[in-house]
Amino acid sequence: MKLEPCVIDSHVHVGLDYANYMENSHPYAMSFEDLAERMERHGVGRAMVFPFGSSYHLPAGEVPAALRSRYPYEKENLNLLREIYDIYPERSDRAFPFAMFDPSVRVEEQVAGLETLCGQYRLYGLKTCSTYLQAFLKDLHGKGKPILDFAVRRQLPIVLHVSYDPGDPWAPLADALDVVEANPGLRFCLAHTARFSKAAFERAQTLPNCFIDFSAFKIHCDLAVANYRAIPPPAERLDVDYANPQAALRQIAEWFPYKMLWGTDAPYYSFIKKYTDVHGVVTDVALRSSYGAENAILTALPRILIRKIAFDNTIRFLFGDGSGKNT
Repeated sequence: MKLEPCVIDSHVHVGLDYANYMENSHPYAMSFEDLAERMERHGVGRAMVFPFGSSYHLPAGEVPAALRSRYPYEKENLNLLREIYDIYPERSDRAFPFAMFDPSVRVEEQVAGLETLCGQYRLYGLKTCSTYLQAFLKDLHGKGKPILDFAVRRQLPIVLHVSYDPGDPWAPLADALDVVEANPGLRFCLAHTARFSKAAFERAQTLPNCFIDFSAFKIHCDLAVANYRAIPPPAERLDVDYANPQAALRQIAEWFPYKMLWGTDAPYYSFIKKYTDVHGVVTDVALRSSYGAENAILTALPRILIRKIAFDNTIRFLFGDGSGKNT
């Protein structure tokens, strides 16, 4: 696919997070129109766009059964594609829409639904955020494998939410990298700078099909400065100046020039929520950034580096090029 070079945001969400809204957490929604206007304001040309959560995963009774997805992301994937292609067709060329999936539940129904969607709309990839589903990434080796088979048939890349937090058994970095290594014919991206894990970056370097995105970079730097448990301790993380996100992003991009994709995680560049881990430990998180702040970190870089992490690498992740570069 031939595209004119532009800045591509590799990680954004459009839709509604039902649970966040009901829990008075933030963020909880963003429309494609809102996203497009933010992109225009900050000179971002295109974006990889994912839904939020799925009504399927809400506790029974919170949404009437007739309005819920019958399987994970049934309505949310359709709504995303309708919003981009049918409601705002004049802006649809700004989006590379990705469908979300659950690796553990009603997988065959999900695949059938995705096949139907591919008959109606152009889909560019898949994403899972298994932490918030309490679903296991390692299920992609077993009952979730039909999702990977679908991705192979359609040659779709996959974004994986990953975690370092020991209270999160659902999406640990090691499990994500095992999935990447076991499927060399697919392209994968680990979200959120792989939580700055030195071991994860070292292993990713050995896997030509593995990319890493910078999504929600500023608040992850804030977490590192605070030595928050979601980030490895100093001896286990990349050695950069997290108090200076611009310098940190530049250093990581220069160390891994063929791995990194720039992304904002809009609107999750802010995250205000009470989070409960597998042990029942509740953490009150209040992290704030903005689309402009994330973009400013990028635009402080030299042009050649911006081109590499915000276009060239993203195009290789989306469409592949057979280069095999992994340094």
